[in-house]
Amino acid sequence: MPLDGVTTYLLSEELNASLNGARVDKIYQPDKKSVLLLLRAFNSNSKLLLSADPDFPRAHLTEVATSNPSTPPSFCMLLRKHLGGSRISRISSPSFERIIEIEFSSVDEIKDTVSFRLIIEMMGRYSNIILLNQDRRIIDSIFHVDAQMSRVREVMPARPYDYPPSQNKINPLTALSALENHSFVFPDNTIVRPAEKAILETFTGISPFFASEICTYADIDAKKSISDLDALEHHNLCNTLASFFVQIKTRTFSPGVFFKKNEDVPYDFHALAYPKGMRSKQTDSISEAIDLLVVPGQITNDFEQKKRPLIRFAESGLAHAVRKHNVHLADLSDSEEFEKLKLFGDLLLTYQYAIPPKSSSFICNDYSEPPISLSIDLDENLSPTDNAQRYYRKYRKAKTKYDKTVTFLKEDMLAIEYFKSLLNAATQASDLRDLVAVKQEIDWLNTKDTSETDEDPNSFHPGKSKNGKQKSRAIRSAMQAAKAKSRKKKVVESAHTASSIQSYRQFELSDGELVMCGRNNIQNDFLTFKVASKDDYWFHAKNIPGSHVILRNFGQTPSDQVFEISAAVAAYYSSANTDLSKGIVSKEIPNYKIEVDYCMVKHVKKIPGAKPGMVTYSHFNTILIQPSLPSNER
Repeated sequence: MPLDGVTTYLLSEELNASLNGARVDKIYQPDKKSVLLLLRAFNSNSKLLLSADPDFPRAHLTEVATSNPSTPPSFCMLLRKHLGGSRISRISSPSFERIIEIEFSSVDEIKDTVSFRLIIEMMGRYSNIILLNQDRRIIDSIFHVDAQMSRVREVMPARPYDYPPSQNKINPLTALSALENHSFVFPDNTIVRPAEKAILETFTGISPFFASEICTYADIDAKKSISDLDALEHHNLCNTLASFFVQIKTRTFSPGVFFKKNEDVPYDFHALAYPKGMRSKQTDSISEAIDLLVVPGQITNDFEQKKRPLIRFAESGLAHAVRKHNVHLADLSDSEEFEKLKLFGDLLLTYQYAIPPKSSSFICNDYSEPPISLSIDLDENLSPTDNAQRYYRKYRKAKTKYDKTVTFLKEDMLAIEYFKSLLNAATQASDLRDLVAVKQEIDWLNTKDTSETDEDPNSFHPGKSKNGKQKSRAIRSAMQAAKAKSRKKKVVESAHTASSIQSYRQFELSDGELVMCGRNNIQNDFLTFKVASKDDYWFHAKNIPGSHVILRNFGQTPSDQVFEISAAVAAYYSSANTDLSKGIVSKEIPNYKIEVDYCMVKHVKKIPGAKPGMVTYSHFNTILIQPSLPSNER
């Protein structure tokens, strides 16, 4: 689990108890995201690892051996200059934020006591390690954040250091008394929210995982709103919150790691609560729990570490497509009254002889029944006819903008659906073959065309309107476009070749039918339009991102059971299955079902100009099915 504010606070208290007064012996920087402090305290050595890794930011004592570069990075040299030989005077965590602040004191050349602070911000992709002087000005940081990167807060040398913006939540310890007396009232804006969300949005330092576990320990439905809780449920929730907050106040926490069923490698660590039903192993400290997770995690989390960049790419693409869509929606609203401009032009021509010279406006009735009186603004220096032409020009300009915007909106929706599909493929990746497939698709997306035109180089006919130089440029441009298209086609083909048909998910059924499922959009496209025959059946989750599933029946009429198995595979590899449980819904929610459409392949059509996997279909039926997979995967 990421270090939330509560765990960070407990960790800082733990580190302060064991490292207060320790002297900095050596400083290393194993990689560009981490710092290692070798400390001497009470005739013993300790290693304090500080990491701004966005996937697992942390600060803890470690026993793990690290390899250090032969040439220290500049940030490491800076830390050695200011912190070498100094002593730790305090370690704290301010206001249950995901921040650990380490204070150092030392004596300078003239025997004056000077102090420095090392700030470790553990906030996902915004994580950082920052060195401050005694005036709380930034000396340097492991990552620089300038004004172009953040409009909220700069992290640059010589700038005063400010904590990240507060979220205006309640400190758990200040709410303890009210919780114990059952007089605590949740804020008005949270009472209609599900209980786990309300807890998350009310108290500082609570992670989604911790909020969910609080509901579990309180024996209440995490999805039930605070306002819908009965008296007993509200009482249990207050008691559970108070129980955990007392542990925080008294620092009587029980750190450890926990395991998935039938697994011996730690799945995650905990400071207070761990999921009921999971096996836990207690540790002497939070640091030890994190350290136990890190060593096997370097192996078990390797897959997740490779997976996260793919998910982030898809999320970034989706966010960009949504932003474009919103911009175009605003443009559409600005230009959608263009018909009124044409009406104004028509009315001015109709009533031109009734308009007095030098008029700044004219009031007349439109052509509707009953007529509506309209006021039309005029340019005093133009005649009624010229004013009408002025409105016609505005109309043509607005209509052109409107038509283009409508086209852009259609393209935006295709892009949004595409990146949703890519995100679903990345999120559901469960083995290396899935990752390779998604990575191949991203590589295909990153193959840049030199031109987007579809002009055929042989289609240029000299002697029309272009001079010789224009002809030459046009030919070169067309040839470059053709070469770019050829390169992109080769990338797609190589993706198919590298993957081969055996890379697709395949399930052989007992009656001889073969169910095939794409791991990415390129495979989806290839399966549907190159591999499948027109009389095979095509399956897809209804109106949501998911894999194309092909039922190859080899000329036979499939049974109802075969249809259900194929539909269940399509449901399994859909975003509905991913969104609800981040895993296998069918095992966690009994009788949960997803709508799946199916039709013959001949009724599936590729959307012109759209990215791979984007299709329309007709002559379909819909089946409601629980997600599941056949056992006999090839």
